[in-house]
Amino acid sequence: MIRRLIPLILLPALALTCSSIPSGKEGEAAEKLAADMLQAAGLPQWQKTAAVEFTFAGMRSHLWDKARGLVQYRKGDIVVRFSKDSFRGVAYEKGKRIEDGKRVWSLIEEANSAFINDTFWLQPLFHISSPGARRYLIEPDSLRVTFFEGGVTPGDSYIFTPAADRRLQKMQMWVKILPVKGAVAEFTEYTITETGVPVALRRKTAVKDIVLSGVKFYGAFPPAGQKDPFADLVQ
Repeated sequence: MIRRLIPLILLPALALTCSSIPSGKEGEAAEKLAADMLQAAGLPQWQKTAAVEFTFAGMRSHLWDKARGLVQYRKGDIVVRFSKDSFRGVAYEKGKRIEDGKRVWSLIEEANSAFINDTFWLQPLFHISSPGARRYLIEPDSLRVTFFEGGVTPGDSYIFTPAADRRLQKMQMWVKILPVKGAVAEFTEYTITETGVPVALRRKTAVKDIVLSGVKFYGAFPPAGQKDPFADLVQ
């Protein structure tokens, strides 16, 4: 299940803008634009990427072993490692393993919520073909995507506008969690990762930018000669 959340750091910006969502038109033109944007986003390279790590807005860090479905979440003194498939996991505080089962489960839930939100912001376009998503062309050259199923708020809509090279340039949001509609985030400062996937390091909003740091993509994971960080889960 994909859950699309909005970082609290954006809430002040949302009071500054409000607009109604254009209707758009489904069909071949919308699907072609979606395919072009996914190609420019590096979807083929993403599908071959084994793992990715990054820090979101300076607040928390993720290491995602895509091939095995394992996630490491780090925030302050807390480290959580868990399986996306079984939600079996372990948690540490200041390097000491937490034995309280209820607290471990609570931390896994926190880690998973942050992971879902932050990986959506890593590249929203990788979600536009999710089950229940419908795509509409907004003339002259934008793509509206409405998620009719899945997530915590079915009916959320986004408009994605590409740059001339078809990479994502701007995202507008109409989501039920927010009282003001049409908030804008501009994706800038693109870099090419180790596996060839382009990633925007900055998302500009009306009040505060969201910056990704420590971005690293792996073609194989764990890297040859390095210790497996998920050894305590896969033993």
